[in-house]
Amino acid sequence: LAFFPDTPEKTTAFYLSQAERERCIERLAEEDRAPVGTFSWGILKRIVTSWQFYILTVLWMFWQTTVGKVGNTAFQLFLKNDPNRKWTLYDINNIPTAINGFNIIMVMLVNIWADATGRRLPAAMFNLALQLFGTACLVVWKIPLGLHFLAYLLAACDGPLSPLYMAWANLLCGKDKQVRAMTLAMMNAFGNATTTIIQQFAYPVIDAPEY
Repeated sequence: LAFFPDTPEKTTAFYLSQAERERCIERLAEEDRAPVGTFSWGILKRIVTSWQFYILTVLWMFWQTTVGKVGNTAFQLFLKNDPNRKWTLYDINNIPTAINGFNIIMVMLVNIWADATGRRLPAAMFNLALQLFGTACLVVWKIPLGLHFLAYLLAACDGPLSPLYMAWANLLCGKDKQVRAMTLAMMNAFGNATTTIIQQFAYPVIDAPEY
């Protein structure tokens, strides 16, 4: 709370000078992203007639259904029930954490490239292709051990898509802050509801560890 700058037009951040605050507002105008939305009864119409509201919400709902939400747990169950090798408790608890490390690296690489080039769709497609390959390998299941490990890393690599989609949403809704606020809220609300329901059917206990 002490460092959150708020929006450019009403920021009170102590670390920004008056000139810097004015420059923030100017940059939004230069990028044709100056906020023009106002609170009124018309806001409901603006929201329901906004294509961003629907497309981005559905996009986020799909993201919430990826293996990344249960990757670490599924990886642990595989190691615990591996019929070909007895893994130690240390291995079972620590090897799956490679998923987190891989996600951190991919978050930086994918999003830095997307921000530098402005090509967010290719960045998303590349990441989704990695996840699709990893998920396909897990569906086949009977694969070499090394590929099995790699499959979990790739299938659970959903980390880059979260900041990518949220940044994309802010850009696409940048001209109307009320539509943006409602769109971001609905993305999270419907996304969380979706993953709660989907996990009950996609990862039943009786199928473990072969999801």
